[in-house]
Amino acid sequence: MNPDPELARAARDHLIAMLTFLPGRLGVRWPPEGTNWPDGPAWRAAENLAVTLRVGEREFTFVHSLEPERSAMLVVESRCEMVPAASKTECYRKLLAMNYRNVTKSGGVCALDASTKTVIHSSAYRLDALDVDNLVAAMAETAQQMMPWWEDFSLTSDSRPPLNEYALVPHI
Repeated sequence: MNPDPELARAARDHLIAMLTFLPGRLGVRWPPEGTNWPDGPAWRAAENLAVTLRVGEREFTFVHSLEPERSAMLVVESRCEMVPAASKTECYRKLLAMNYRNVTKSGGVCALDASTKTVIHSSAYRLDALDVDNLVAAMAETAQQMMPWWEDFSLTSDSRPPLNEYALVPHI
């Protein structure tokens, strides 16, 4: 069943508005210094929307597809730029255990990018249930869900970047 094109367009405009106003909600001057953050028309011209915000050592990537089946969802991926001290097998084992513990609390899933040895947390959100404030809250929730990962690998609290230090790095 394909969604109504008008509803799909409204969902897309809702997403564009959220991503356009997100930097302001994060306390960053507009436009963010040293960036080329796309405006509304640039977003609308993009085949797929994908933008990455760098938060300390963590990256949040927001992905939205024009495919009708997926157009009502926004996928938020959080990437931790760290190399775990343990072996790849041990990383996978701990991630599986963490996913099992979190399955009832969250729809998010953690994975290990073997090529870069970075941890990725991925969650999907319905656009009709999101506004900019909810999106900021989702980012904070993702950061909280990633904390057990750092604790499992006995990293010091200094290695966790604070969520309020935002440097925006857009990719489209």
